[in-house]
Amino acid sequence: MPFEPFMEGDITEEPTGLDIQLIDKVFSEAHCQYKFVYLPWKRSIHEIRYGRLDMISLASITEERRSFANFSVPYRFEQMRLMIKVEDKNKWRINSLKDIAKQQMRVAVHLGAFYGKEFEQLKENDATFAETLFTTTDDSTRLRMLQYGRIDAVLHDKTFLESRVKKMGLDGKFIFLDYPVNDDPIHFMFSKISVPIDDIERINKVVIKIGKTRFYQKLYHYSLSSILEKRP
Repeated sequence: MPFEPFMEGDITEEPTGLDIQLIDKVFSEAHCQYKFVYLPWKRSIHEIRYGRLDMISLASITEERRSFANFSVPYRFEQMRLMIKVEDKNKWRINSLKDIAKQQMRVAVHLGAFYGKEFEQLKENDATFAETLFTTTDDSTRLRMLQYGRIDAVLHDKTFLESRVKKMGLDGKFIFLDYPVNDDPIHFMFSKISVPIDDIERINKVVIKIGKTRFYQKLYHYSLSSILEKRP
């Protein structure tokens, strides 16, 4: 699943990106054999559940996923933010998720993505909030919808959106609202059926070790220890 700058490529190409570089290094040092498989995000989670796929990255921890998956220590951080058109910068005053429904803001989200517990609860329990959401699986389509005014905002990882906007030649057309929808550490997610706990513990040790290196700092431009310290 392309998610630049963390993962790039398609079924015809070898994957590249920041997370791919980290996975290569972590799994090599942990002496774990692996191969990459190209699948849509929702399908990947389904395959993890039934043990037909061993691991995916880019994963937030949820209670539902805990029922069929185990997670590594965090390996990086993500920031879920609302992106809007530059000309709308004075139109929206979003200080909470409930403001999205109050102001009838039309927001495009990615099918199967996790935007935080509060977001999930509102989506399930508040019909007015749920009606503001437009769900798609194609990230470029969401940005085109925003460009042409068919929606008011795109919600996703800030670094990813910045990269995709640049790739599409849309620099300068969008800005981010300050409201932090969700800041979350993310993990490798392993199938409980196919991956032994001992293997995950070995991988965890390597992630923590590599997180202290210059290699990690050059990839993500921050310290992994700052993320690990925030764990409950």
